[in-house]
Amino acid sequence: MFLFATLVIGIRRGWIPAVASLEDEYKEKVEEVKQSCEERIAALRVDYEKRIRELEHHVNILLQLVYEFRSTPEIAAIEQQYQASKAKLANDRRPVYVLGIWPESNLDTASEKNAVRDAGFQYRALTGKGVTRNKIIRELQTGSVTILEIGAHGDKTGIMVNNSNYSAGWWENVLRSYTVEIAVLLACHSDSLVADAMKRAGVQHVIAVDGEIADGAAVEFAQQFYQQYANGQTVQQAVYFAKLALDPNDAEKILLR
Repeated sequence: MFLFATLVIGIRRGWIPAVASLEDEYKEKVEEVKQSCEERIAALRVDYEKRIRELEHHVNILLQLVYEFRSTPEIAAIEQQYQASKAKLANDRRPVYVLGIWPESNLDTASEKNAVRDAGFQYRALTGKGVTRNKIIRELQTGSVTILEIGAHGDKTGIMVNNSNYSAGWWENVLRSYTVEIAVLLACHSDSLVADAMKRAGVQHVIAVDGEIADGAAVEFAQQFYQQYANGQTVQQAVYFAKLALDPNDAEKILLR
């Protein structure tokens, strides 16, 4: 009992003050670290704001130099040469023949045809019930088709034509025998088996749709694409600029293979 009482007294006289002292010391250290961090953050903020102002100053100088440089005769000559080269490229291309396949009679094929012809391309369309496997093959057998354009409903397995599924395998087998440079697939879910099949068949560029897209957006893209391509842009450039004319939600669904 005496030992226990002695221990309790020792705790009260020695340990408790020691613990209190450690706690005070801990609080002081925490406060020092906190103050140091706040000072460091404030210094970094000042430095950051200074660097931002310097960067803005340099950017303004650079923009001014670019503006002044573009107005020089040398740059004007380079731009003129570029425009001439682009025009020559457009003229040097062999005649472009577009085969349009539009089994859906409610789509605006007339404006599509006009847009293609306004671009200087020749256009032949199969529409409505006139779209059959045999007629598609006969058109391809002419050997003149440069761009194959398909405006129809689709799913991940194929293109729907008059209640019949023209499967990815069918397109691959047909196109393997002919030289088609570009396929413009204005069909929902065409960036799947169908696009893969056409690439395997040897089509150099396949433009397809990932998921679903409104008919109007698909037609608008095609019209813009043909105009850009006719103006001498590459396929990649023509796709890029044509997508800029669309709502971003529609544009992101159009992919180039």
